Amino acid sequence: MTFAEIKQRANAAILARFAVEATINAQPVTGIFNRPYSDAFGIVSGSSPQLTIDTAEAPAMTVGDPVIIDIDNYAIAEIEPDNGGFTILRLRKS
Repeated sequence: MTFAEIKQRANAAILARFAVEATINAQPVTGIFNRPYSDAFGIVSGSSPQLTIDTAEAPAMTVGDPVIIDIDNYAIAEIEPDNGGFTILRLRKS
């Protein structure tokens, strides 16, 4: 088994356990939703929502595209491929 195959199997297992349903540009996707706490120099604090999706299954998307998770509406603020088979979408409320 090659490293790429091992990575693909590991990514599939992670998504199977932690994934939620979402839509990007009205296209259904599954990904790991996280809303980590962020603090900007002790001045401004809040959450920094992100959706991590399988790069191979990611629909065409650009910054500003709509993302719906549950009943919450977001827009893509940043797109960050992680070179490990996932793409991290940093989101902002819309």
